[in-house]
Amino acid sequence: MKKSKKYLALLLSAIMIFASGGGLCQSLAADHCAYTPVVYIHGYKALAVKNADGTVTYPIDGSDDSSRTTEMVKALLPDLLKAIATNNYDDYCEKAYQSVSSIYKDISPNPDGTLPENTGVDWSWTPASVPAAHNANSFYTYVFDIRRDPLEIADDLHAYIETIKAKTGHDKVVLASRCIGTNPTLAYLYKYERDNGYADVEKCIFVYGGLGGFTHLEHILSGKIKITDDGLFYFSKSGFGGLSDFEGMGSGELGEFVFETLDMLRTTGGLNVTCSLVNKLYAKIKDKFLARVLKDYYGTSLTHISAMTGNYEAYKSYIFQEPGDLRKYAAIIEKADYYHYNVLPQRDAILKEMDAMDKPVYFIGDYGDQAAPISEESNLVGDSYSTLARQTLGATGSTVSGTLSNAYVNGQKAKGLERYISPDKQADVSTCLFPDQTWVVKNLHHDVNVPGLSRMIHTLAFTPERLTVNSLEDYPQFLNCPDANCAQFVPAQEKNANDTDWGSLDKDAVDGTFSFLQKMLDFLKDLLIKIYNVISMQWVVDMIKKPAA
Repeated sequence: MKKSKKYLALLLSAIMIFASGGGLCQSLAADHCAYTPVVYIHGYKALAVKNADGTVTYPIDGSDDSSRTTEMVKALLPDLLKAIATNNYDDYCEKAYQSVSSIYKDISPNPDGTLPENTGVDWSWTPASVPAAHNANSFYTYVFDIRRDPLEIADDLHAYIETIKAKTGHDKVVLASRCIGTNPTLAYLYKYERDNGYADVEKCIFVYGGLGGFTHLEHILSGKIKITDDGLFYFSKSGFGGLSDFEGMGSGELGEFVFETLDMLRTTGGLNVTCSLVNKLYAKIKDKFLARVLKDYYGTSLTHISAMTGNYEAYKSYIFQEPGDLRKYAAIIEKADYYHYNVLPQRDAILKEMDAMDKPVYFIGDYGDQAAPISEESNLVGDSYSTLARQTLGATGSTVSGTLSNAYVNGQKAKGLERYISPDKQADVSTCLFPDQTWVVKNLHHDVNVPGLSRMIHTLAFTPERLTVNSLEDYPQFLNCPDANCAQFVPAQEKNANDTDWGSLDKDAVDGTFSFLQKMLDFLKDLLIKIYNVISMQWVVDMIKKPAA
């Protein structure tokens, strides 16, 4: 009898706890009850191959990438020179494809959309691995395989979120996603939350994501690369986007020589001629070499494809141009079509509907880098992956070397929209999807491993009230990274200390005539290899695979 009363008391207590709305969380008397769990959807993550001997390798993110590529370039140089001399690129394209495709052979998606066994990201989860306890300093990280269909990723993400809810006792989560991780997040909202009143989500935070597409993917995967002289010049001034193959070219007298040479060519028209020659060479190899290489990995990785917006049909025509491709890759194309023609068109409506239901949608964009100069769009403000307009779904940006025109600024002032224009007059946020819930950080460089960004995401995630760009003194609409460490964002000013000054060059004194000449000769010798790297589009491959954690 006593036991029965004890069990009855426990049952009544449990009923009262759940009836009060607190659920399991309040019954645990844990600190985590005060904080809604935050699910952080990662960006790109390196793909691993688990070898038979138990070792793990990373085919396109290994430490030997640079030396391996350089050897390929050197080996193929005679074939390229022969192709240029004879205007017949067939042999070169075939040899180049056979050489480069070996990089992707172990991780290429199968034509039916399945993935090779023993490959994938070095991350997984099980219900047992999901902790119940969390606090204001912890996120539930979610990592995915870039090759998978965003809607299939959404299935796994849904299971992950349901497990988190069950383990923590919370009925909602905060979704924070960055880079290309925003695309599976949209797929999740479309598939699981749209018809559910977004019941499982408290708010969404999108950090310089791919919802509007990625500039470089748009043009590379659609075969529409066009090298621009201004873009190439400013790309060199920014250290070639931080690509490993060009490290060291942007500093000291060597950098001065490069920049001055490019500037002279640009102002005299010579750089335009050079770009024209490169564009003509690209036209010779883009179908028989590049399209085939891209089809092996980037062009058949479904989350990569989801970042295509305006050039989707051009992408299909370009990547699947060989006889039998449409039939062979029908499963991949069908999934890509579904995302493009069903999910993507609902993007703005989903986000607006969610926000209108008092489930705030926040955006963080960044700019300050010249993107790889493969299109006119690459000259607009943004980071090395995408324009600010794409990251924020509509912000208006100037070119990286200019500002919004006086006529434009005065027109916005007349409309009472001056407050949405950045102090440096390079960005106007009034034109984006959520003008009052979009923050812009200059000089963040698409970086995630900086304390300033972590603090801001935590603030947006754990502040229960709806926030706007006017809510927090520390986070006005326009911010700046004051130094490389970016420990704390600072409010943007008309001229920040760390702004990129595209109008001038910081020139170091020449150590001595002989030193300069020696370095110039070394540079010229090395430039032959570097030019070929550009021609062979290796820098494009490096850019696509550059980790975006």
